[in-house]
Amino acid sequence: MQESIKEDLRPKFKSYFISLRKNISHEENKEQVLYLYKKVINTISIAKKYAKKEGLSRYEFVVTKVYILLFYFRMINLFEASLAEEQDFDKLGNKKKLIDEKKIYDDFNLSTIDKSQLSKALSEYSVPIDRHYSMPIKIGHDAVATIFGKKKFVENLTELVDEFEFYFATSVGNFEKYNAILDYLTNTRYFSYLATEKRLPEKIQNKTKLVKYIQKKKAASSITNNKRAMTMVKTSSRNQIDLLSIADKKAGIMITVNSILLTILIPLFASYVINLSGYIIPIIILAVTCAITILFATLATRPSANPKDEESEEKLNSGETSIFYFKNFARLSKDEFVDQASDLLNKDIAFEKAVFTDLYDVGIDLDRKYSRLRWCYTVFASGIILTMFSFIFIVIYFSAI
Repeated sequence: MQESIKEDLRPKFKSYFISLRKNISHEENKEQVLYLYKKVINTISIAKKYAKKEGLSRYEFVVTKVYILLFYFRMINLFEASLAEEQDFDKLGNKKKLIDEKKIYDDFNLSTIDKSQLSKALSEYSVPIDRHYSMPIKIGHDAVATIFGKKKFVENLTELVDEFEFYFATSVGNFEKYNAILDYLTNTRYFSYLATEKRLPEKIQNKTKLVKYIQKKKAASSITNNKRAMTMVKTSSRNQIDLLSIADKKAGIMITVNSILLTILIPLFASYVINLSGYIIPIIILAVTCAITILFATLATRPSANPKDEESEEKLNSGETSIFYFKNFARLSKDEFVDQASDLLNKDIAFEKAVFTDLYDVGIDLDRKYSRLRWCYTVFASGIILTMFSFIFIVIYFSAI
């Protein structure tokens, strides 16, 4: 005869949570433990209804409780480990665990079969269980997955993303989280009668709503549909082109001015070398200054090297290398460029990546030009000052003789 389900294990859970919080050294994790504690208690109350309908025994419901506890708290080790200090290691050099599954199994006197099934069910963070598991574990899973069958699930998704951090902690960015949730929801099935009857129809509707929600969010965040983003990209691109033109003009001016000076200085230098005059010193300084200035100005206007073929070929289709940057498509034939550009325009993510990559590549060229141009003007200004000082010194020196 199966026994009725009672909350006789709740004091053990509470005492376990109290001891757990005492062992946590970081305030952030203490808040997470309190949040997860509330989630566990709420989910256990849902599981209790499912378990009663399925006729679970008291021991079987203990297995359900342990599953729910470990499902939520299995991530807390990673949270604490991410902030761990050196003293958070045991004598053998292993990371101390705040949640010890084996200890929990022993504390609640679970059978070997239940231990094995629980360990297997909890081994994958983002994969729901299947029909091969025992009913107590299925009940725990149904209680956890009840959230997928709630009304206004999609409407409250923004607030729920934080909660799903506990299940999908490796996700980065909201779209990755949304996709992880969609995959989990798609692969999740209900096993208990009440969950199947009450939650399954709503879960199916929520899946359809979530797909539309993700598509809408992606469309809204795309730069092709975002006027502000498009304006910003166009403005940045135009500014960079204008700055490139300005840099080339500045370099051209420096080349012209210093070339004229060198044309004048070379005959003077030759005449002063013959006469061995002291004025040869400022002439040499000015001539060297002009030569170095022309060198830096020429380097500023020199085109950068073409990208390596083997690197660009792999990245053009993914947008990691922009096909719209002339150095990348110059080595392609006309047909190849048209085909690859057309394919890229039909891939929203790759196209956006190519736009930003193109902006970045132009920016790198711009930074190189202005860096060399800065040296060009620095050398020219320093050389003029040094020439003036040497000239004044020579005048004073010869006047005193």
